[in-house]
Amino acid sequence: MTTTRRVGIVGIGGFPLMSMASTIEPLRAANIIAGETLYELDFLSTQASGRSSVGLQIPGAVPLRGAGKQEFVIVVAGGDPFAVNDRNLFDWLREHDEAEATLCGVSGGPVILARAGVMAGYRMTVHWEHRERLVAQFRSLMVSRALYVRDRRRLTCAGGIAPTDMMHALISSDHGADFAQQVSDWFLHTDIRASTRPQRGSIAARFGSRDKNVQSAIQFMQDSLGDSFALEDVARNCNLSKRQLTRRFQDDIGTTPMKLAMVLRLETGRYLLGSSSLSVTEIAYALDFSSSAHFTTLFRKHFDETPSNARKRIRETE
Repeated sequence: MTTTRRVGIVGIGGFPLMSMASTIEPLRAANIIAGETLYELDFLSTQASGRSSVGLQIPGAVPLRGAGKQEFVIVVAGGDPFAVNDRNLFDWLREHDEAEATLCGVSGGPVILARAGVMAGYRMTVHWEHRERLVAQFRSLMVSRALYVRDRRRLTCAGGIAPTDMMHALISSDHGADFAQQVSDWFLHTDIRASTRPQRGSIAARFGSRDKNVQSAIQFMQDSLGDSFALEDVARNCNLSKRQLTRRFQDDIGTTPMKLAMVLRLETGRYLLGSSSLSVTEIAYALDFSSSAHFTTLFRKHFDETPSNARKRIRETE
């Protein structure tokens, strides 16, 4: 007799509808194809719950405390998950962690799990727009840029349509690869992506690069913006000398590795100014600038405005 897995789903106000559908629809389809309830879906509500990104609301959601214990909990969030301060939700997640439930965060959901204090010691991922801010606030977390990460009793996913890939892996683990493929075929989802696939378009397309070594170097720099690294470190990652790598950069995209690294840090700094409450000093140190003054000088030179003015302008246009 097949065991039914109880799944509690929490949609935080502003949750992306695509991420929610990509998460729950494979589970619904699995029940239909199997002809029995493999996954019992409980939609749960809390103080932070609300309508989706397009104004839709899930009817019939029951309060967290009225639903009993869940074997598998999924938190789907969008908007600004860093602004969520629902102590009841955080306590409830910690209780389910202590009860050895599997906890899953989708899109901005991993931020909620981190804020609840249940991600320490686990590898994780999150939607790319939240990653730098998450790393800046929780320096000890192991945050990758993968589509999804499964680490023991934790599942985290970048959102968008990536949950379809994550759920394929989950259903495959629960009920076998053949059955999981039937579920994916139901949605015409025939190109299953590996968890390690990148979240964003290729570096080749974004930077106009045709050199694989340059692309590898850019990826290394993007993954290390909060760390201190030198040209020697980037070159070693590509098995090239510093001179060889610099020449390849200049021939391929018309700049040097460290100039591009600085631009990447400054652009990330500008994003954090508009999307977070971190101070200019906190952003500067999070991105490995020697001081806030150093960050401000380079920022003004690159963007022709100070970080403070940039923050004010960005927020006035929101």
